[in-house]
Amino acid sequence: MTIFLSDLHLAAKKSKSFHILEFLRSCKDENVILVGDCIDIWRFRQSFFFGKDTANEHVHCVRKILKRKRVIYVWGNHDEFLSEFAGTFGNISIRERYDYTCSLGKKYLVLHGHQFDLMNRHPWLCKLGDVGYDICISINERVNRLRKWFGLPYWSLSKYMKLRVKNVGGMLERYENTLALYAKKHGYDGVICGHIHDPKDIYVKGIHYLNCGCWTDEENLTYLLDEGNGICLKRWRN
Repeated sequence: MTIFLSDLHLAAKKSKSFHILEFLRSCKDENVILVGDCIDIWRFRQSFFFGKDTANEHVHCVRKILKRKRVIYVWGNHDEFLSEFAGTFGNISIRERYDYTCSLGKKYLVLHGHQFDLMNRHPWLCKLGDVGYDICISINERVNRLRKWFGLPYWSLSKYMKLRVKNVGGMLERYENTLALYAKKHGYDGVICGHIHDPKDIYVKGIHYLNCGCWTDEENLTYLLDEGNGICLKRWRN
């Protein structure tokens, strides 16, 4: 059994470390493939201002991951510093991309996906977008505290923007198409990625496109699972 996780953003304030730890405690000895941005070096300074309980949650999450039988860590743009440590160390393998053959014998390309993000070619624009996302998450948390006080259900600002803002929807679709065409060109049956925090389990251009989603928005908290019948998208209860 193999689980795929991406965009945990541990060490960042936006990471839902409580839910991540709860999820990891529920898993036993599954192999884990981390699909990038699991440790957020861009926001590492925020961890110095965590309370004791929150800091412990982040540390315990890392420990729970490292104790798995096998860990494949595919780095993303927020944890690209790991490229300096590429290689295999005991049960941990650190890579830029990974070929995975699922339980049904199909071949998947596993990579974070920032390589295909046009904004990533302009670091300043990428940083600006990341700051904008942090602001969105911060507003979302404040709004949902008020909604909870009035007895209203959780509402996701980021999901609302993806559905309502035409340019955002178009960018996500272009991203999916680009990855699918690249995977098809190189002989893969599917592609597994993260990066855009948009969980998906669809077919694009005849390619099985899977996006792990993220653990920074309670509307997501998603992962991929291969337990004998192929790979599928799952949502963690919260």
